[in-house]
Amino acid sequence: MTRNIYQDMPLYKIGIIQSRAARNILEFREGILKGYGLSASEWYVLGYVRSQTRKGGVRVGDIATMLDVQSTYITGILRRLEAKELVRWVTDKTDRRARIITTTKKGTAVCTAVETELLKQDETWLGKTSDAAMRGYLSVMETLAHME
Repeated sequence: MTRNIYQDMPLYKIGIIQSRAARNILEFREGILKGYGLSASEWYVLGYVRSQTRKGGVRVGDIATMLDVQSTYITGILRRLEAKELVRWVTDKTDRRARIITTTKKGTAVCTAVETELLKQDETWLGKTSDAAMRGYLSVMETLAHME
């Protein structure tokens, strides 16, 4: 039996709401990132690298796996971040062929500043949304992100 959780709203209207919400989120995030000279892809990579820096860094392939993209795409992003002095590459001590990526002090500072600004602006948008509603939203997003 199919559950009908959409009985109070037509499916086309849900599609419109989803599309509008995605557009608003994109514009919101891009507006903030532009002020830091970052694209969304660069910020995702920078944030992930920063999260792994305390653990000794991360390999290109691990970043690609996390973002579900090709390593060559990540390499291009890392080169741009390196040019901005936000990340650095070092040779892996256990495998001289491999490179480990970590954030620089500047990269860590930029990442922190972006997150602070996003959280501040997020409070304006979603400050009245309950914690339970936000957890539910994030749970649904996780489910949708991992669909095959």
